[in-house]
Amino acid sequence: METKNSNEEYAQFLKTLSKLDASDFDGHTCFKELTPEQRLDWLAELVVFVYEARNCKKQVKTNF
Repeated sequence: METKNSNEEYAQFLKTLSKLDASDFDGHTCFKELTPEQRLDWLAELVVFVYEARNCKKQVKTNF
């Protein structure tokens, strides 16, 4: 059942991603204006996202 759950999570991720607009990635976070602590928090969140997205993608690939 874990395989099915992984596939569903990946499908949900792709669905959510497809709803995003280019303006969601236009740099409106004003990274340059963040404090050093806020920058570290932002980067940490990015690392977690990339790690989870890659793992999800790997799980889907190995299940087919």
